[in-house]
Amino acid sequence: MPYFTVAEFRAEESSVADATNYPDARLTQARDMAEQWFEDAANVAFEPRSATETLSGNGETVLFVSHNKVRTLTTAVDLGVAINVAGVRKAGLRSFYRAEGWLEGIANLTVTYTHGFDAPPKQVRNVVMTMAKLEVIDGPYDERTVRRGGGGSDLGVSDIAVTGQKGAIFSVPDANAALAVYGYPDLSVG
Repeated sequence: MPYFTVAEFRAEESSVADATNYPDARLTQARDMAEQWFEDAANVAFEPRSATETLSGNGETVLFVSHNKVRTLTTAVDLGVAINVAGVRKAGLRSFYRAEGWLEGIANLTVTYTHGFDAPPKQVRNVVMTMAKLEVIDGPYDERTVRRGGGGSDLGVSDIAVTGQKGAIFSVPDANAALAVYGYPDLSVG
């Protein structure tokens, strides 16, 4: 389910209200790309999502998966044999606990689980909408402008936030701020 509908996008961002200049398909594509960019950078889904992975059991009671903010384990299969998941519970940010342990093996477990937030926090929804808007509109001043020139010698001078500048992931300062609050470290690296 998307963070916002095209109708909500048009209602909240008057700059994309004209359906002739900004057809639904273009706004949908921009929204979907912005959602994916933000989720990829944050290392977490901001709506419940399902994932299926093949993992190696280690004989321990805790099984680690790839996605952050796990919710429920729906199915687990060990080399084609279904495992009863009724007693399995989340054990941490990226793990599930099973009292009997997870059978040892190489790529022997196929698990399907849900992960992510219940719904995107308002700050995340808003920055994703801004990012989607910037994908379809090009103007001299927008949410990337961090300082507009004042009087005197600075007249007409602007600073535009740039991806990578001062460690910024996004060119939208509010998106970087939301990422700092809601993002998770990428634990697959290192």
